[in-house]
Amino acid sequence: WGLSSAASSAASIPMLVTWQNLLLSVSFALLVGVFFGIYPAYRASLLHPVEALRYE
Repeated sequence: WGLSSAASSAASIPMLVTWQNLLLSVSFALLVGVFFGIYPAYRASLLHPVEALRYE
């Protein structure tokens, strides 16, 4: 919140950080992180180790 008020006074643009916006941002970041972490791991789990190492 301190950063929001500092940016608001520096840019003379009203910036408001609400709990709803904070929760939405954190939820979106977690969803993206989980998806892009689990999806490649799932794809890798379907490969045979010899096939995966062949292209290294």
